[in-house]
Amino acid sequence: MESAKGEARAWGLQAGYGVGRHLALEADVSQSHNSSWQGSTTLPPPAFATTTTYFSARAGFRTDVSPSLRLEAKAGPAVIVHGGSGSSSMTRNTDIGGVVELAALVPLTGPLGMTLAAGEYLYASRYRDPYAGRFAGSPVEPAGSVFRHDLLLQAGLNFRLR
Repeated sequence: MESAKGEARAWGLQAGYGVGRHLALEADVSQSHNSSWQGSTTLPPPAFATTTTYFSARAGFRTDVSPSLRLEAKAGPAVIVHGGSGSSSMTRNTDIGGVVELAALVPLTGPLGMTLAAGEYLYASRYRDPYAGRFAGSPVEPAGSVFRHDLLLQAGLNFRLR
C-alpha cells in the first residue's frame, strides 16, 4: 500500500507560578497536528489531517538536581479537543481526562532556559461503529468507549520573570 506524504508537528504554551521553592501551578495549551493517508482505498490514498488541542491545569513538584538541571513532575485535569479533516469514528469532538508530565529544565543564561517535556494525556473517547446499520442485525447506536492516551514530546524555551 502506498501512502501520502505525512508530517507531524506540535506546539505548546505554558504559564506557571511557583508556590514556594518546590511547588508550582501552571496552565497549558498544546496542539498536535498530523497529516497522513486514510484507510484502504484506491490509489493514491486521500490525504487527511488530524488536529488535537490539549488544555490543562497542573500542579507540580520541582527540584534542582544541580545548578544546571531542574526536574519537574506535574499532573492535573485536561480537556482534549479533536478536529481536522477526514472521517472519524469518534462521536464527539471533546473529551475530559488528565495529564501527567515529566520535564527537565536546563538554565542557559539569566532568565532563559531550555525545557524538554514528556506529557501523557489520558482520557476515554466514545466512538461509533462505522458499519452501524449497514448489515442486518448491526447496531445503529454508538459502539461504546475506548481508553486512549496521547504522548506529547516537546522541547522549548523557558523564560522566568524573576
